[in-house]
Amino acid sequence: MKLPENVKELTLLKYDKRKSGETQAKYQDVEYKYPDEFLAIVNSYKTDESNVISVTDFSDAKIAVKTDQAPLYWTSFDDEYIVFNAYDSSVETNLQQSKSQCMASRSPSWTL
Repeated sequence: MKLPENVKELTLLKYDKRKSGETQAKYQDVEYKYPDEFLAIVNSYKTDESNVISVTDFSDAKIAVKTDQAPLYWTSFDDEYIVFNAYDSSVETNLQQSKSQCMASRSPSWTL
């Protein structure tokens, strides 16, 4: 997911983690990890397992992603794009902006 240009800092991120067939929204925290911590987590995933795929990110880097659970962790390598560790393929084909809730600091726009 791409952050809007005027976002200075993302302080809270929740995602609707309802399971397939559930109708009630279930917004839960997605925990921020520093990039090195995030990479340690996703690098431990085995891409030869059926619930893990290799995804090419915005910078052409390969990241292992679990496909059988809602996201637990997120990070950003460039303060522009958010990267997640997982998505539930029984619910969606990719994560949806409409299913996320965020709190952020924005850079004010002003004219001199």
